[in-house]
Amino acid sequence: MISGIEITEEELIEAGDVVYSWIRITGTGSSSGAPVEMEQAQVWRFRDGKAQRVEEYFDRAEARRAASLDDR
Repeated sequence: MISGIEITEEELIEAGDVVYSWIRITGTGSSSGAPVEMEQAQVWRFRDGKAQRVEEYFDRAEARRAASLDDR
């Protein structure tokens, strides 16, 4: 388990019905006390203003392609 979890949004792009977010998650291992850090992207897809699906990626370029942001 991880304690003291902090989530920092480093990039957010809204593109129509798709929202791309690159986040950094940090915390501390509950038992070990070791620092924990990871980055990931989330690609949210909306329809009629409601979230329909969220996809998580650990590769930033792959997430941007999935969100059709290659050319931005």
